[in-house]
Amino acid sequence: MNSTESQAEIQQQAQEIWDGAAAAPDQHPFFACWGVSVNGLKIYRGDLSIDGVRCDGMLLVPMRDAERNLQNLAFLGLTERHYLSNDRSEEHTSELQSLRHL
Repeated sequence: MNSTESQAEIQQQAQEIWDGAAAAPDQHPFFACWGVSVNGLKIYRGDLSIDGVRCDGMLLVPMRDAERNLQNLAFLGLTERHYLSNDRSEEHTSELQSLRHL
């Protein structure tokens, strides 16, 4: 598999997860812990594990390219951050930039 095919698969998986996720509730523990409020984030529900960590209940943060196409997802726990793909290219922007303390 070449890197283009791999990135295309990551994009498709990211889009499927994002489309299937519900909006994060205002009462999510992340918001209280970090003292932030971010509209537009979603919460992941499912069996996915990244690096041995279950992602169920984590916040989803979209990572987009300059054309606003979804490229990757960040999964945020109270004390950790995981990515669907390890490609965290500088050309991908995310809502993480608006969160303080991360």
